Amino acid sequence: MKKLLRLLLLSLCLSFVFTTACTQQPDNSGSGDSSQQTSQTEYCTVTFVQTGYENIVKSVEKGKGILEADIPEPNPIDGYTVVWDKTDFSVVNENLTVNAVATPNEYSIYLVYNAPESQKEVVSETLPTEIKVKYGEIPTMPTYQNNGYVIVGWVYEDGTPYTVNEYKTLGNTTVKAQWEYWTGK
Repeated sequence: MKKLLRLLLLSLCLSFVFTTACTQQPDNSGSGDSSQQTSQTEYCTVTFVQTGYENIVKSVEKGKGILEADIPEPNPIDGYTVVWDKTDFSVVNENLTVNAVATPNEYSIYLVYNAPESQKEVVSETLPTEIKVKYGEIPTMPTYQNNGYVIVGWVYEDGTPYTVNEYKTLGNTTVKAQWEYWTGK
C-alpha cells in the first residue's frame, strides 16, 4: 500500500512538470488573403496520468469539451478498481492533469465450520459466517476453543490449505474449519 501511495505521489509531481499553459495556435482556415489578420485559437491540454504507463495527452480547444468516447480508460490492476480522479470534461478552460486512483476491491470470505456435534450450537451463535477483507489485507480469522475442541486451521473447498498471510484472492471464496480435540497436553 505504501508503494502504491509513493507511486501516486511521484506521478502527481511529474504531471505538474509536464503540464504547460494553454497555448495559442493560428487559425489557418482563412480565405488566403494575407492582408487579413490571422485569428488565434487557444488550446488546453488534458493529461491522463497512471503510474507505470505513458501519459495520455489530449488537446482541446479552450471552452470546448472532450467527448466521452475520447476519454481513455485507465489500465486495470488486479484486485483494484481504477478510475480517474476527474470525470467532467464537458468544458475545458485550463490545462488539466487527471490521475488514476486505484482502490482495493473488497471481497468476502465465507466460513464453513463443520463443527463437532457438541459444538454446533455454540459455534453458530458466536462465530461469524462471513468476513469482509480488502484485496492485499490479511484477514483476521476467527478462533475457537471450547470443551476441548479447537479450530487448528482452514482449507479451501477442494481441501487445499488456506494460508492467511497469502490472501490475494481476486474474488469471494469459501473456507472450511479444521478441528481437533485438544486435551491441553
